[in-house]
Formats: sequence, C-alpha cells, structure tokens
Amino acid sequence: MDRIWQWAWDRHGPRYSWAIYAVTFFIMLSVLLVWSLGIVAMEESRHYLEAGAVTVVAAVVLAYVNVLPGVGRSRLVERWAAGREVDRAKALDATYGWARRTVARSLVGMAVVAALLFVVVGAIAGGNRVATGAVRGLGRHVRNRLRLDRCAQPRGSNDAPSQGRHRR
Repeated sequence: MDRIWQWAWDRHGPRYSWAIYAVTFFIMLSVLLVWSLGIVAMEESRHYLEAGAVTVVAAVVLAYVNVLPGVGRSRLVERWAAGREVDRAKALDATYGWARRTVARSLVGMAVVAALLFVVVGAIAGGNRVATGAVRGLGRHVRNRLRLDRCAQPRGSNDAPSQGRHRR
C-alpha cells in the first residue's frame, strides 16, 4: 500500500488529495455496492440498477466528506508539493492535522451515510427489514472502518511522503 501512495505523491503531488479521493471513492463504492446489492437480494427484489445508482451517489458524497480534496489543510500540502514557497514545518503539521481529522470525519460520515443509504436501498427494494438492515450495516461499517484505520498505518510511521523516490 505504501508504494501506491508514494506513486500517487510522485505523480500527482500538486493534486494529491484528489488522487486520494479517487482511490477512496472506488474503495467505498466496492464496499457499499456489496452491501446495497445484498440488501436488494435479501429482500428478493429486482431493483438492482436503482440501488446501484443510489450507492454510486452515496460513495461520491462519502469519499468527498472523508477526504475533502483541495480544501483546508490539504491545500497547503498541495502547494508545497507543487514547489511553491511554503514553510515545510507548517506543511508537515498540515499533513498530520489533515490525517487526524480525516479519521474522525470518516467514522461519523460512514456511520451516517451508510445508515441512510441502507434505509433508502431497503425502501427501493420494498423491504420490511429496512431498519434492521440499517442498524446491522451501520455496526459492521463502523467496526470495519476501525479495523482498516488500525491496519492502514505502518507502526512507527508518521512521516509525510517524500518528494523524491521512496527509500526504505
């Protein structure tokens, strides 16, 4: 995973947050689609296309809320990556702040958006078990998100990506 983020930094440094947004969107979409289509199948409905369309919209919103590309602290980091005159210490501090806030936003955002999405998908599917599915889905997503956050960061690694080649 380190190599993917380093490649994104090397290739898309001035727009790094948008690269993160793109990766996050596809990850969110795949996870949410599995759950949404599972709800449609569980309700024995045939509204897969409608559920998929709603899920794509939810993934776009959720990925944007999680990453906030080009907004706030990520903007300072992108200016530094573009080679503009920026205090390196402030840019490094901005990376830490951006990452810490992303974790909090993603936990809350995932819980709210996933619950709403599953209720809407359940309603589209015409199901009777909408509330139960939403609560179960909410719990599973929060649990899985906590697991991913723990696994995504290597131990002892708090460094921002380097501007050059990644060295081990």
